[in-house]
Amino acid sequence: MSNVNQDSNDASALVKGRAFDAAFTANSIANSEGNLTEANGAFLKTWGLARQEEVIGKPIAHFFNDPHKAEAIVTALDGMGYWEGDFIAKRHDGSTFVAYGLATVVRDEEGRMLGYQSAVMDITARRQAEQSLRELNATLEHRVLTRTLKLNQSEGRFRMLAEASFEGIAVSEGGILLDGNSQLAACLGYELVEITGRPVMDFIAPESRALVAERIGTGEGSSEECVGLRKDGSTFPVAIHTRMGTWQGRITQITVLRDLSEAKQAAAVLHAQQTQLEHVQRLALVSEVNAGIIHQISQPLCAMAANIASVTTRLEACKQEHCGVQGCDSLGTIKDIDADIARMRSIVIQLRTLIDPEQPLHKEIDFNHTLATVLPLLRQKAATARVRLAVELGQDLPPVQANAVQMDQVIYNLVNNACEACSDVPPERRLVVLTTRALAGEGIELCVRDAGSGIPPAILPRLFTPFFSTKAAGFGIGLRISQTIVQTHGGSISGFNNANGHGATFRVVLPLHPPNKRQKVMDWDSR
Repeated sequence: MSNVNQDSNDASALVKGRAFDAAFTANSIANSEGNLTEANGAFLKTWGLARQEEVIGKPIAHFFNDPHKAEAIVTALDGMGYWEGDFIAKRHDGSTFVAYGLATVVRDEEGRMLGYQSAVMDITARRQAEQSLRELNATLEHRVLTRTLKLNQSEGRFRMLAEASFEGIAVSEGGILLDGNSQLAACLGYELVEITGRPVMDFIAPESRALVAERIGTGEGSSEECVGLRKDGSTFPVAIHTRMGTWQGRITQITVLRDLSEAKQAAAVLHAQQTQLEHVQRLALVSEVNAGIIHQISQPLCAMAANIASVTTRLEACKQEHCGVQGCDSLGTIKDIDADIARMRSIVIQLRTLIDPEQPLHKEIDFNHTLATVLPLLRQKAATARVRLAVELGQDLPPVQANAVQMDQVIYNLVNNACEACSDVPPERRLVVLTTRALAGEGIELCVRDAGSGIPPAILPRLFTPFFSTKAAGFGIGLRISQTIVQTHGGSISGFNNANGHGATFRVVLPLHPPNKRQKVMDWDSR
């Protein structure tokens, strides 16, 4: 049994290590003293290093251009457990680059600090592009100012320059709009004649009027973002750049307006993409499906190990009693081992379908019968955990369209978790109850109720989060896999503490018919 667990842990560590090394970001791990213990290939490439030996044992500050910045980041990490921001990094050859980093404190199950982990990207090119954009904006603003200053030479020249601008240009005095160009009128949804002579506030949304009124009152130039108001009542984001100037011999405010609607939409799309990328990078340490395969295969392997141990014990007894192999009556146990192997093969096939965009084949099944097929394995698990297992099957359950093997996995995962939840309570309270019942016109319900220690309130929102586990040796994907399977069948799964204060219940609801999706049968041998 320990060899199986060790093999599973080794396989998991191998997958994690490969994911760590294959990441596009420069990933590193440091111990509690702030010295690096691991770095991936992207880290070596980013810092211009050739070998791991040039990294291991070096302090974090070694890779910063400013060691004080590194100390400040470590201090922030120690205080908050998380840091995100920019810094200037120093390569092996002494050159520098602008880096964007995300770092967290690594803690064990008891909250003790073990070290730090970080992911870094070289954003020098992006910063250069941002600088170019700022310079371009400054150039544009300078051109607008130049145009504005020339308005005092001639109203005709002002009109010519204003109409040639892509932005809306407004001339106001004391909060009253005196003149503007056609782009301004079009931006606001009016004809130019309709807006001349009206208060500026007529074209500002209520939430921005206080800000604009303050700027008008000071009579100073400024650059702001506010919300404009069109003729049809719709609002839009606008950037305004205001300078004092002379128009027809009068000191006025000359304002350039730029509609930011398209820019804001593009920025929102970019932000969503960046957020998604960061989310994927944080979760991509190990593929959920690959980890799921490791997790699920461990279950039948444990059963096989137990059966083999049983056979060995019987054969040893026969040997001692000189009764011969035929007298050991081990054929039934051997058949159980064969069935476990077949079940493991089915699990691998079904878990592979989670990667495939097609859905596994759903057939009409009797859910109580499906539960009965996995019941021997559940009783074996309960007996090993010294937990009483009670089964209450509802009568006249309607048949449902489902995949029997995947349903086996959901049932086993929930019962396995329930048994483990009872490990910390007195033996007389160690009880797990499975119930099924029909939901009139809706489908069927499966409930797995335990009398264990319950779910801490802080854990409830994260029950189905990938890789989150309160168990020292847990992968944190058993519930996630169960949720994926149930949702694939169009159902729902939820977990909550029992009203009597003892233990928790996980409730699965399956509809009579799964979502109407194209189906595909996975053929293990052909792949």
